Order: sequence, then C-alpha cells, then structure tokens
Amino acid sequence: MPGAGLTVADRDVNATSLAGALAGQAEARPDDTAIVVEGGSSLTFGAWAGRATMLAGWLQQHDVVPGDRVALRFDAASWAGFAVAYTGTLQAGAVAVLVPAGLADADAARIITASGAVGVLCSASLVPPASSTVWSAQPDEVRPAPGWRPPLPPIDIAAPAEITYPHRPMTRPRPLSRSHAELAAALRPDRSGWLVHTWAPGSRAGQQALLHTLAGGDSGAASLARFGPAGLCGLIARTGATTCGLTPGLAAALLAAGGAGPGQLDSVRRVVLSGGPPQTGRPSGPDAELKTAFPRATVHHEEPEGALGGAVRELDPAPAGASQLGMLWHEQLSPGSFNLPCLVRRYRGRLDVGAFGRALAELARRHEPLRTTFELSAEGPRLVVGSEGEAMAVVDLSSLPVGDQQARAAELIATASQLRFDLVEGPLFAPHLVRLGPEDHLLLVRLHHTAFDDWSVDVFRREMSALYASSLAGETSDLAEPVRFSDVSRRQHVRVQGDAGVGARAWWRQQMAGAPFAVQVPLGRPDQLGPDRPGAGEPLRRDLDNDLARQVRALARSLRATPFMTVLAAFGVLLARRTGQDDLVLASVVAGRSTAEQEALIGCLTAKVLIRLRLDGDPSFPDMVGRTRASVLGALSHQGLPFEEVVQETLGGPAAAHGVAAQVPVIFQGETPQQTRLVLPGIQAEPFQSPAAARRERHFSARRQDGDGASPPPPWGDGAYQGTFLLLSLMESNEGLGLVARGVFHRPAAEELLDDLEALLEELVAAPDGRPARRPAGAKPEQATPDGEVSLRGLRLRPSRLEAALALCPGVAEVAVGVAEVGGAGPALVAYVVADGHPPPTLAELRARLWSILPGSVWPAAAVFLGALPRTSDGRLDQSLLPAPSAPSAGAPSPVGDVPPADRAVPPAPDAALLSALWSAAGGTRTAVGDSYWQDFTFLQALADARAAGLPITDEQVSRCRTPEMLAAILAALAAPSG
Repeated sequence: MPGAGLTVADRDVNATSLAGALAGQAEARPDDTAIVVEGGSSLTFGAWAGRATMLAGWLQQHDVVPGDRVALRFDAASWAGFAVAYTGTLQAGAVAVLVPAGLADADAARIITASGAVGVLCSASLVPPASSTVWSAQPDEVRPAPGWRPPLPPIDIAAPAEITYPHRPMTRPRPLSRSHAELAAALRPDRSGWLVHTWAPGSRAGQQALLHTLAGGDSGAASLARFGPAGLCGLIARTGATTCGLTPGLAAALLAAGGAGPGQLDSVRRVVLSGGPPQTGRPSGPDAELKTAFPRATVHHEEPEGALGGAVRELDPAPAGASQLGMLWHEQLSPGSFNLPCLVRRYRGRLDVGAFGRALAELARRHEPLRTTFELSAEGPRLVVGSEGEAMAVVDLSSLPVGDQQARAAELIATASQLRFDLVEGPLFAPHLVRLGPEDHLLLVRLHHTAFDDWSVDVFRREMSALYASSLAGETSDLAEPVRFSDVSRRQHVRVQGDAGVGARAWWRQQMAGAPFAVQVPLGRPDQLGPDRPGAGEPLRRDLDNDLARQVRALARSLRATPFMTVLAAFGVLLARRTGQDDLVLASVVAGRSTAEQEALIGCLTAKVLIRLRLDGDPSFPDMVGRTRASVLGALSHQGLPFEEVVQETLGGPAAAHGVAAQVPVIFQGETPQQTRLVLPGIQAEPFQSPAAARRERHFSARRQDGDGASPPPPWGDGAYQGTFLLLSLMESNEGLGLVARGVFHRPAAEELLDDLEALLEELVAAPDGRPARRPAGAKPEQATPDGEVSLRGLRLRPSRLEAALALCPGVAEVAVGVAEVGGAGPALVAYVVADGHPPPTLAELRARLWSILPGSVWPAAAVFLGALPRTSDGRLDQSLLPAPSAPSAGAPSPVGDVPPADRAVPPAPDAALLSALWSAAGGTRTAVGDSYWQDFTFLQALADARAAGLPITDEQVSRCRTPEMLAAILAALAAPSG
C-alpha cells in the first residue's frame, strides 16, 4: 500500500461516513439540486449517488484496489464531475490525490507520476500528457482513454487519505487531517440555505464546499466557472444564499471592484474566508469592510491545517541570501531549474558506515545551508534552519547479481536526478549510501543550488576527510566552527538596503543604459532543427594546444589583463562577427566569497554579474581588452546587488514594454580545477559511470507550455530563444587552458562555436594589434540575416509578419512597423496606423490582436495614428518621413503611444483590475496595473488566487509580461477571435 499515513480501516471510516451522508441525502430528496455551476452543469442528489456508485464499481473493474491512489483534476466549470469523481473514488477505497486545474499540463503529469497514482479522473479539457492511465469522468458518463502506467516507481508520501498539491514549490502540501463530518460542521454549523463560493475543486476549500452539500438540511452549493464581482452578487441573489465562501484575496477584490451594491448581499448571514485570516498591515480592517459589504454576515476564518511532519526547526528570521533570491523566484515559474547534478562517488575498501553517517551529520550541523529550507513572509523568502540535517539513507543492493546491481544503481541515480525539491519541506541536501558489497559502496547526494555551489565541493571534501577520521577514532574534530550562513545573509541584506545598495543601483543603471535585451547567438534555429534539436547533454570540452595556451597567457600579460579577460574579449569579437552587434550583454559567475570566513563555508554564495562589451568604433584588440577589463572590474566592485534585481532595474522595464523578458542566456566564466581530494583511511574513491545525466534544460527562461508540447518558431529570428542556455567556461590550470561548453544548445552548432573561438585566438596572438571586429576583406558573413529584418536592441524582427497581423485589427486600414526613438527612452518598436473610418484601435487592442495571431510575438511599445502612410513616388513606404512618437509622460512605466484621434479612453481590462486587487490584498499595499511584479513574492499569492478565480494564466506568461496590465492583455489576446 503506497503511503503510511493512515490504515485502510481509517480510510474505510471516512469513505463509509461520506457514502452514508450521500445516500441519506439521495433518499430524502433525490430530485433536489445539490451542486450547480453558473452557466454550466448541475447535479441532483439522486444522480450524484447513482453515478458515484457506478464509478466506484467501474474503478474496481479496472483493477483499482483499496489503498491505490487516483488523481483528480477538474476545473471550476466541472464541479459536478468533481463531486462524482471524489465520492466514487473514496467509495472504491482509493486515495484521492487532488491536482489543481491551474497547473500546466507538464507539471500536472509530473505530480501525478510522483504521487504513484494508478490513474487520473479529470475534466475532458484537462487530460494531461500521457504519463499515466487517464480516465475522463463526466457527470453523465465514465469512459476510459488509452495511456500507460507511471514510468517511475511509486514514491512513498506519508499522508492521510487526501493530499492537495500546491500550484507552486514554496507552498506546503496540506493533508486533510479532520474527518469529513468535522469539516462540514466547521463550515456550516447551521444546515440551511445555500453556499455560494469561488473555490476551485482541487483546493482544500473546494473540498470543504463539496462536504457542505452533504451536511444535511436543505443546503446546496453553487459556484462560478470564473470569478467576477457582478456574477458572484447575481448568483447569491438568485440562490438566496446564506453563506458565501471566498479566499481573503478574492474578498478584497470584491470590495476593491465595488461589485457589491446596496441590498445585493443582504441574504448572506455568514462569510467563510478560506486560507487563514487576512494578513495584517493592510490600510483598513478587512473584517470591518466585509461586514459592511455583507450587512447580516459574521466573518469566519478557516485556519490552514498544519503541514506534514518533519524535523523540528528553530526559528531563524534571516532573509534568503542574495544569490538565492533569483533561484527561488525562477523555481516558481520553472521548477527544477536549479537542481544540481547528483554528487556520486564510489568507495572501495572497508567503509565504516556508522562513522561515515556520523561525519555527514556533523557536517550538516556545522553548515546551516545543509539543513535549511525556505518560507515566504510579507518581506520575501526567509531561511528556516532545521535543528538537524537529513539522515543518511542506506540502500542495500549487495544481494543482487553484479549486472543487476549496476542497473539498479543507475536507476536510482536517474530517479534522484529527475525528482524535484520541495523548497519548503526539504531536504535540499539528501545523502544516500548504496551498498554493493562488503567493501563496495556508492555515495549519492541530491543537491539543490540554494544549498551548494562549486566552491562548496572543496570544503565538503576537506571537512569530510577530517570528520570521518575523527569519527573512526571516537574523537572530536578540531575543525574551527564556520560562520553561520544566516548571519552572512543578514549582512548582505543590510548592505544592499543601505548606501552601498543605492550607489550600486545608480552605477548599474548608468552602465546598462540603452543595452540590448539579449545576445542572440546562432546555436541552431528551432524551426529548422530535426531530431538533433537543442537539449542538455554532456559538456563539450576543448583543450587549447600548449603553444597556443602559452601565447594567450603572454598576450594577456602584455596587455595588463588576465587570461580570463583576454579570452572574454576574444569571445566578444566572435559574437560581434556572428551577430552583427557591437553592443553585447553577457553574464559571468563569481565565487562571491570576499572574506576568509566565507571561504570556509558550505552554501551558495555564487553571484552572477552582468558584463557589457562594447565594440563600437572598430577598436583594436588591445583597446577591446582594455574595455573588457574595465567592464569586468566595475561589475565585480558592484556585485552586491542580486543579479535579477539588476536585470529588472536596468533592462526589465524597457523589455516588458515590448512584451518580452530581458534574458541573459550566455554566461562566460572562469574555472580552476578543484584541488582537494576526499581522503578516507583505507578507502579508494573513484567515479561511478552512469548513463543518467542531470538535465538542466531551463535556466533563465520559463519552459514552454503549449498544450501539444510543440514550440512555435519565435518571431525574432535565429539565436538565443526560449529555453536556450550557454555557459562557456575558461579552465585555467598549471597545465594549460581549456574551453568547456555546458547548457542547452544545438550540439553541432556549439562545436562549431568552439572551433571558431580557437581559430580566432590563433589569429589574435599572431596579429594582436589588428582590428578583429572588422571582417577580413573578401570573407563571407558567418551568418546571413534575412532581407527585411530590423534590429531592436539585440532582437532581429520581421516587420512584415507583425504588419500582417496588425492589419487584421478592426479599425485599421493600413499599418507599418518600424523602430524609432521615443523621447529619452531609446529605440522602440512603433506601429504607424491609418484608420479605416471607424473608431481606431487603442494600443492595447493592437497588442491583443497581434498576440491572438502570433502568440509570444514582440509587440509595439508605442502607436502613432496617421491620416496616410508617407510613400515615395513609386509607392514604397518612406521610412524617413515617419514621425517619432510622443515621449512618455513623467512616471509612466513604459511608452504607451499616441492617443487615437477619437477620444476613446479605455479603462484597464477587468482582469488587470482583478490582478491588481489580488496583489494589493496579498502584499498589504496598493498596487497599480502598470507596476512590475517581477521578484515580488507576494504576487505569487495573487497569482494563485487569480487561477482559483478562473484566469488561465501560465507560468510562461508571468515570466514574459512583468505587469498585471500586460498579463491581462495576453489573456484578452488569447480570448479574441483570430480572424
């Protein structure tokens, strides 16, 4: 039986009481409506009981036995199907795993697989990719669909009978620990009247709403397929509801939207806010406001259940470290992005397992990051330091034949590499010891980047050598106590919030003014790749010839630079040749350990910094190295600010004005070989060869979430596109220099890139005073850019594609797209529109039409409305006569374009107002639709509430848009007709 939280008898008690309540209601009032969805289906008690019984029998016929797990995934429009699926599953003795509808299909499939579910019951519109047996459960029928059993072994999840999975990694799973009767009583002490609610089927509150309908009396439940203040008030009036169920965020949105007019909510006597009391620190008291909106109501808060068990934790209010913040944010949008490859070593010899386990435990005691998880607070992510680390698990494979041992060990490594980390529950450092024989062991450690970086490897090896020797001898180690990571993160936070942070922000804004949004390195064009499409795999390594390495080092000394600066300058030259850009933005990775005490610490202090390389003016290579040296040294002296904050403050706003996210998908870093070896007395350590490789296919970009798994070609041409990531390392050792490429790319193209860089270095050491950015006479361009493209801050665009889409917008007779200066904001994509006599469209309407036809496209940041497009005598568009758009008003978040000639003031889309209200409620401050939510962790709660309210927002959309206004525009675009 998977799981160990309850016995089968416990499950039988819950299932029996639930079945009894449903049978009683069906007998007393079979034709009364139990559940109704506004604008959707309804369900009577008699039909509910009959279909649930039929489903239970059907599941048993399909080999579902008591204790099996069955996943349920239903949207708000399918409440009736959810009610049948939930009760039928429990009647069959199975465990219901609730999967929220707002999850992307790929995430839902992974959760279903990880839960060990034998099948899925879902709405027809929410069938996940084939990762398990899929059944589609409708109110009127149950029908099987083909699929296959989970490919991974079931993972034990010790939990009670129902598990609700969160939509994001930093929220704990909430088990249902009270009985159904207790929950129903807490929700509805008086058993008369209707419950009208906005809770999703996959949420705990939605589960309680279902139980409310079985509590007796003449009660029923009504829901909205999509939240809207007016629709909610109307539904309450039509049903005469006495109870209204809301999340705190949606309650605040109801008030902020002014959706409750006089007398509209008089019938409500009780308001249930699920998810705990509203946060403190709001401008006014939510309870008082709600009692005003619901004159007869008492407000009742449902406290969230306690989390699953786990290690006892000590209170540590330290903020997350600067290097961790960006990782934590990206993990919300692209979970698994910062899983590190498993640490795997083979130990041959007489290993004392007890002493080895004690050494690992002492290592975790000494270093906080090895026993730390995270929690969200109003101020952002904070460290939660456990009292002890994860105990070393031991897996004994010694009884298996040798061949089976190897296969099973490889399977364990592959499974461990694919599992995601729970950032709240942990552990983020999990050691396993695999016993292959009396003198043959494997150490397998799962690592998350927030707990471990490259520097930590040497510290780990050095200390484990000393701790194991001491443990063997029964002695106490004489290692000095390391600094607390929480103290380091506190000092980082104080420094960034002080004068040093103010100065760093000013420097970065000046340094990155007008910088490109991306460097589009041609590593294979995604719409022209065959089976060998981009993907993560083994690193590519190229060791430079010894003579060439000596010459590069000599050239660096002569230019008063390091080999790193010199090779980086050469790489910039190569990128300029390939892309045609003379302004490049890359990132580099530095250790981030500026003191001796930090050098002795295990944890993640790695810092990324932006490196801007300017090749304008056709510089000589010595000049290019000088510019690179200045850029690197300046970045290192201002590395205290978190990388994501720097990107957002300098590039995020201008990029978001075009509907794109500023990305730095190319990293150039320096590495030196690790010198420390793990020394265990009487033990020989060696690598363990396994075909399982940890794949980091997402880094700076959120994953694609297209329903069919295909990614449409990007609108901006070749190069770095969504999901592409290149990390190029210069390896420096006493023996020589080498280049290593890692990441996600088209492998043949990356091999060609290394070939070209090596050839360029040979060219530079032979003629160091030349002007290498200038292409040699007669040389062919390394990359043909198609005719008709324009360049916008590093993005290559085809205006004709955008014009064809914009021309379909109602009110447009002609349109041209070009790049123009917008006041002092720099170059921007501008749409020049000639109206057709009808009211002209607004800029938001132009963007919505563009996205409805070309999803993911770059959109214009401004629009200019003309009486006619200027043309030459032969009818061609005269770009030189197109006027520049007006400069944005002071304080405007981005260029918004000229006002159309007809006075058409268009209020923000309702979705934008709802998102803003939810965000205000979550954060305790007032926010506007044009504010940037990037790395504001309170927006994650607003996002969860918005999805529960029915807004179909994907993680990719959140990653690209950066403001509620732009998110709402995307939703409008996807809902608009394409013709």
